[in-house]
Amino acid sequence: MGITDAKGQYELFFTAACKGVMPGESLVRITVMHEISAEGIPKVPEALKDVRIPDSYGRQSNLTRTVKPGFNQIDIAIDTTSAVTKSR
Repeated sequence: MGITDAKGQYELFFTAACKGVMPGESLVRITVMHEISAEGIPKVPEALKDVRIPDSYGRQSNLTRTVKPGFNQIDIAIDTTSAVTKSR
């Protein structure tokens, strides 16, 4: 799992308590994470409510990247022009 901040800086985690990823090839899936409200209900953060990630980066992703031992910076540009937007 990884987390990206508003500036696009990211960190990956092997487990919730362990930063990093095992070396080797990994399948990459990109999604918008939900926050958990005080009532325990998942919701999309207000700042991300209009973000649409194409399925080709999420559920239907075939995207892989190879992680080498040591520091890696693997940036992924997302083409959101193919994303389906929800009507309001």
